[in-house]
Amino acid sequence: MISHKSITRLSERELQDLEAKAKAASPGPWWHNDFPAVYDADHRFVCDMMVARKKRRMADADYITAANPKAILKLIAEVHEYREAK
Repeated sequence: MISHKSITRLSERELQDLEAKAKAASPGPWWHNDFPAVYDADHRFVCDMMVARKKRRMADADYITAANPKAILKLIAEVHEYREAK
């Protein structure tokens, strides 16, 4: 596990880049099945995880599903809110 102390703060430029990518992607929430393939809220294919081992593929699919554009945009909004409150 990575220590939170070894993770650096996102710069404003990195947040803007992440926000732009999240807005350009298929909107969340995303979901996956046992294939594992990841789909967007409209049941359109987003990606699959066929190259990795089965256990790792499912963990990756879980992560990708959780880190969908809707979730990322919420995180970015919370970062901005936190920084403005300081």
